[in-house]
Amino acid sequence: MIAEGRRPELAIDLHNDGSGLLHVSRPEARSPQSDRYLAEMQRLEKLLRENTWFTEGSTKGSFHNPGTIGEGLLARYGITACIHELNCNRIAGINDFATGANWKKYGQQLAVVFFKFFAEK
Repeated sequence: MIAEGRRPELAIDLHNDGSGLLHVSRPEARSPQSDRYLAEMQRLEKLLRENTWFTEGSTKGSFHNPGTIGEGLLARYGITACIHELNCNRIAGINDFATGANWKKYGQQLAVVFFKFFAEK
């Protein structure tokens, strides 16, 4: 796809863990590309907070891990990418357990986030 000039606009690796953070990478060197990436990640987090029960937040400014798919896709191909950890124990935004019904609801809400994210590009 990239060789054909059809770069993905967003890649999200969904995981589950005990914290539920959005893993936003911070490239070592600041550049127009990294500034654009960080702005897009801020916008994605804002949309998640406004349209889903996501409340956990994102990794801090010191987070840097070139071994993750999010930072690897950004560094290698310039693709806006992140890891979205989903808390496997408790969902803070609705103060409930991580059940199948709650994850289905999140999937519906996430579709709205994607619609808005790409509509604003």
